[in-house]
Amino acid sequence: MKDLGDIHYFLSLQIICDASTVTHTRYLLSLLQMFGLDGTKLVSTPLVSGPSMYAVDGAPLVNPFLYRRLVGSL
Repeated sequence: MKDLGDIHYFLSLQIICDASTVTHTRYLLSLLQMFGLDGTKLVSTPLVSGPSMYAVDGAPLVNPFLYRRLVGSL
């Protein structure tokens, strides 16, 4: 085996060697840009607190494939 030096990226995850942490910020930012959500505002949690949500609530998605692709990427 060879020593290839410090690792910086692995499977779209950014490795920060100084802090011994792994962050996926760059991957998430690229996902947001890919799906046109890069201009959205940040919130602590996207889920609504309070009453439960059900699959029959709301209008059906126009393009469910796009939603499935986004969830699959996560």
